[in-house]
Amino acid sequence: MQKKASLWNKRQGAGGRPPALFLEKFSDPRNDPLPFSDDIGESSFHKERDYRSGYGEEAGRSSGKGLLGPVTREMAVPLYVAVSTDTGCFVYGNTTADTHRTAAALMETGIPAAELNKRHFRTKTLKRLRIESRIVEGMELFDGGETAVAAVDLAMVAQLGADERDLEDIASFVGQVEGVKNAITIRELRPGTCKLSLRTDPEVLNASRVCALLGGGGHAAASGATVEGSVEEAKRAILWAIEQVRHG
Repeated sequence: MQKKASLWNKRQGAGGRPPALFLEKFSDPRNDPLPFSDDIGESSFHKERDYRSGYGEEAGRSSGKGLLGPVTREMAVPLYVAVSTDTGCFVYGNTTADTHRTAAALMETGIPAAELNKRHFRTKTLKRLRIESRIVEGMELFDGGETAVAAVDLAMVAQLGADERDLEDIASFVGQVEGVKNAITIRELRPGTCKLSLRTDPEVLNASRVCALLGGGGHAAASGATVEGSVEEAKRAILWAIEQVRHG
């Protein structure tokens, strides 16, 4: 953290705003000081996210004094990014009044919150938009439109020249379709191996129980599993698991 804060101090302009390079470093998960996997089935995901949220909330209490003392503007940027991304820009179910107080305290240090939010939540690469378009074209709906299945195969990624950054959090996209309660994203990792990501309304379907049948896990609203087989075989496997949980 000190190294990045030093970078900011050296490069910040007269207006006191962090340079674009600093913002970009915290916008790219490859440069994140606490990187986490999109595979929700991994236990490390929860530990890292818990650390992020826990420190962020602690940092927001007592007028900006956190576990390591007063929170400076340099420290507040990655903390704000951690809190905002963990809560989906303050719209996920884990958003509380304390979350907003935390964000407010961090914003009071003078961070460029509007720029950070635009970068993380309102900016997409052209390749990402094309991937989303392909996903919509190939999406299949089941259960009267309440269950959606979308696939991202190797051919699509290669054709569009996409990389990991373009595919970040792609699993959350399918659930944005109106009426969809169970969103399934199948990503082909290599020939014969696929990663399944399931996002659900936990009051209707427990995602963790579904993915556990396929050797994965996570929590009630978002889980994942890696399975052997083609995209079509992975689709049949996750639909089978959903039926087992519903009727088991």
